[in-house]
Amino acid sequence: MISSSFGKLYNLVEIRLKTAHIIEKRVTGFKMQNQEKLLEEIRNLLKNYFKELPGNSRYKVPLMSRLYDENEVIEVIETLMHPERLTLNASGDLKTYRFEDKWANFIGTKNGIMVNSGSSANLVAFYVLTNPSIENKINFGDEVITTALTWGTSVTPLYALGLKPIFVDANLEDYSIDTKKIEAAITPKTKAILDICDSVICSWIEADFCRRQS
Repeated sequence: MISSSFGKLYNLVEIRLKTAHIIEKRVTGFKMQNQEKLLEEIRNLLKNYFKELPGNSRYKVPLMSRLYDENEVIEVIETLMHPERLTLNASGDLKTYRFEDKWANFIGTKNGIMVNSGSSANLVAFYVLTNPSIENKINFGDEVITTALTWGTSVTPLYALGLKPIFVDANLEDYSIDTKKIEAAITPKTKAILDICDSVICSWIEADFCRRQS
């Protein structure tokens, strides 16, 4: 009798748990559908918003111009709604890993590392270039040519690692480093060129210059 009662009770609890699980799945699915629908509405609103924005800045080389559109904004919104997809200690579809893979493919390297800022990227880059385990590493006291029109955080890693920045003036066309003056700044101690510019064009010009100089 007691055994039969416990069996009925167990079956009842099991049925209720299964029912609750089914309801939870349906509610979760409904919420996900609603979220996707809302995100699509937000995406359409953002597209219209960015269409109405004025064009480029009247300044020749705007320092604080907008370099993003609705695609970046919606990515931020989705991340805020699903923060578990962003940090490295999470599981699932991590945007950090996706970005690293896409960046590595874009620049043609095996790996990419995401950091929190361009300043941190400079620091990581020169830590790698001064690593004793690599060939032709940059040594303490070596010179790095860079533009005089720069940020403090761009040259701080050089000083921190015992390197000597050699400043070259900027040109008046786009305010990037004057490539015509780079050659005059090269000495036997020169090991790298660190460019800080507002346009990508000057970086490719310097990359070509470095290849020719080996």
